Parts: sequence; C-alpha cells; structure tokens
Amino acid sequence: MVFTAISIVTSLVIVLLIGLVVSIISSRFNVPDALFLILAGMAVGQIPYAGEPLVQFPELFLTSMALVALALILFDVSTRIKLKQFDKLAIQSTKLTMVFLFFELLLMTVASWVLLDIPLPISLLLSSLIAGTSSDVMTSIAGSVKNKMLDLVTFESIIRVSRYSLYLS
Repeated sequence: MVFTAISIVTSLVIVLLIGLVVSIISSRFNVPDALFLILAGMAVGQIPYAGEPLVQFPELFLTSMALVALALILFDVSTRIKLKQFDKLAIQSTKLTMVFLFFELLLMTVASWVLLDIPLPISLLLSSLIAGTSSDVMTSIAGSVKNKMLDLVTFESIIRVSRYSLYLS
C-alpha cells in the first residue's frame, strides 16, 4: 500500500476516535483503560477495508512514534520517583523485581517456546519484552488506597518500566 499523508491522518483519527470511545466506556465500568484499549486495538486490526486492514501505518512512522512514546514514558517515570521514597523502597523493590523477572522470563520463555514453536533465543527476547508492568496501570488500580505493599509494587513497576525502556533504547 502506498502511504499518503491523508491515509496516515485518517488512520490516526480512527485510532484516536476509537481510543476516546473505549476510554469513556472503560471509565463507566471502572476498569483500567489499558485492558479495553488493547482489546479494541486487536479488534480494529482485524477489520478489513477495500481488501486491506482498516488502520495501517508505515514502518518509519511507527518507529518514530515508538521513540516519542519511550521518551514520554521515561519523563513520566522520572517525575514519579521521589528520592525519599527511593531510599526506603529501593532494596525491597529491586529484590522483588529480580524475583518476578526471573520467574516471568522462565515461564514465558518456556510457554512461547513450546506453545508458539518459536526458537529459544527469540522466545527469551519476547518474554523479556512483555514482562513489564505499567506504572499507570498500578497507580489506577491502587487509586487512593495507601498501603505499604501497594507502594512497593507501584514503585517496583516504576523501576521496571524505566529499566525496560532503557533496555529497549
């Protein structure tokens, strides 16, 4: 497919409109937006239009947007880290991150290797990419509840996201 400016803008408008509608629906059900947005993205990718997927973007555009998103994630994570909180929770969250990372890598690598029949190095890479927990999701789940365990898990997700972002860049 030849990508023109109008096709890219049209795809962006469709994605933003669907994202807006899905966000409104998820807020009505008090469910985190990420779940419905992922499901909506999977559904929109399967809708054909004139023999091709409804929403398509060129590879260079997607790469550029991924870099911009990476920069925004790192900025957001750096604004959420408080030095006072870092001292108290750094050792605990680092231990928690390493334990979870080990088991996630082990289980996801074996699962993708066996179930998807992917070569072992590729399945290890895939499992390392999908092992992260978004700090936005953890913050929205925790809400206004103040609990030391929730603070620890939220801080762990912030550390994990920043580490994965640096790993991917």
